[in-house]
Amino acid sequence: MFNRYRTTAVVLAACTCSVQAESTAEVKLLAPPSVAAGSTVEVALELTPAESLHVYYINPGEMGQAVALDWQDLPEGITTGELRFPVPHRVKTGELPTNGYEETTLFFSQLNIAPSVEPGSYTFKAKASWLACNDNQCLVGGDEVELKLEVVAKGGTASEPSTQLAEGLTLIPTDASTDWKSSVKKEGEKWLINLTPPDNWESPEELDAFSETSDFFQPGSVPSIQRTDSGLQISVEASEYSKDLSAAKIVLAGPTPPVRIPISLETQK
Repeated sequence: MFNRYRTTAVVLAACTCSVQAESTAEVKLLAPPSVAAGSTVEVALELTPAESLHVYYINPGEMGQAVALDWQDLPEGITTGELRFPVPHRVKTGELPTNGYEETTLFFSQLNIAPSVEPGSYTFKAKASWLACNDNQCLVGGDEVELKLEVVAKGGTASEPSTQLAEGLTLIPTDASTDWKSSVKKEGEKWLINLTPPDNWESPEELDAFSETSDFFQPGSVPSIQRTDSGLQISVEASEYSKDLSAAKIVLAGPTPPVRIPISLETQK
């Protein structure tokens, strides 16, 4: 849905939104050709926006609608995970600061194959949807996508992921280990987030941070990240809707893969 803190009326005021009249993106599903029963396979939605258009991150920013994938009529014994997003770019939709993608991007979801699933060839169908925008208009897009996958018996030999899939997975944030420590406090209109990484963590030269929801960082605010004796300190303008938050998640970009870090706001230090 649209950013929960921006009504559809605001979005319509920001741009001309209409149902897709022509192709605004090319989409397809990618996966290894085969997977063993009792295992999990990473499936990617490959989305390429049409020229001059961008699509949106899970936290679209000041306006927008995140890319979505809705699986249809899955066979018994097969379940899916949530759609996972790589780190976005900061893009403008008109004058509004937003987070999105202007290039071919892989979004990942897991297919969990129960041990009881019989070997054989399966066809999976899903509906991909997105909002594609530029400075002048936004177009609601969607398409049916299909994936054929061979399931081999439990313990059998399955296909290795392609180089494209393997490289795409390195861009998807992984959950921080319990060795990561965090604390947060409010100073004026800004959050100060202190992060202490594991002892063996090697800090990249360039770092950035994104909130997974628009009610933590103020949309359009670019975090300032300083290195400290204990790790990192992130200073960023707080969202006007953050006063009632008890928890948030940020993505620290720079490491490969990026790190998804939970932040507790219940006890600010």
